[in-house]
Amino acid sequence: MFGECTKERVGLLMLTVSVVLLVTPSCGKGVPSTPWPTSTPYPTYTPYPTFTPLPEPTNTPRSTNTPLPTGTPEPALVPATATPATPHIIAGVDGVNLRTGPGTNYTRVGYLDPGAEAQVTGRYGGWWQILYDGTQCWVYGEIVNAFNAEGVPEVEPPPSPTPPPPTATPLPTELPTATPAPVLPTDTPAPVPPTDTP
Repeated sequence: MFGECTKERVGLLMLTVSVVLLVTPSCGKGVPSTPWPTSTPYPTYTPYPTFTPLPEPTNTPRSTNTPLPTGTPEPALVPATATPATPHIIAGVDGVNLRTGPGTNYTRVGYLDPGAEAQVTGRYGGWWQILYDGTQCWVYGEIVNAFNAEGVPEVEPPPSPTPPPPTATPLPTELPTATPAPVLPTDTPAPVPPTDTP
């Protein structure tokens, strides 16, 4: 029994010595040793930029209970339509008189310079109703050039101006009637008495 126990112990001892020899460095006796790692220096600390505080806000009045908008509704898709061109006139080379109605019997209220433009708002006969400086006026169609005026509606003109009442024309005063001059007799030969002479 003694022998068995010793063999086990010797084997265990040999195993322990082998492990110790493998683990311990060889101390320079032919077996290379693994160098111990050296410490790596830490990187130099770079400070971050300093913080610059923003100026303090001043006291601003707060809005009263204004409701916040609730969601923005999506716009409805509308098919694109062509915008019709505005009907307008351009005055001819001599310009054109502006009148209160469609005719030369209406009062002249202004003048449109040659090449000047105005929006057309209506028509009547050969005349165009225009908007000039916010006022409805009329111009004669023969001395202006109209553009995009195909669909301009015919409008009722203002009443014709009332002619001024006739001024009293004095009747000529009657001149005194001339008395006719007396008719003077014309010289008529007097009858000649008969003579007895042969």
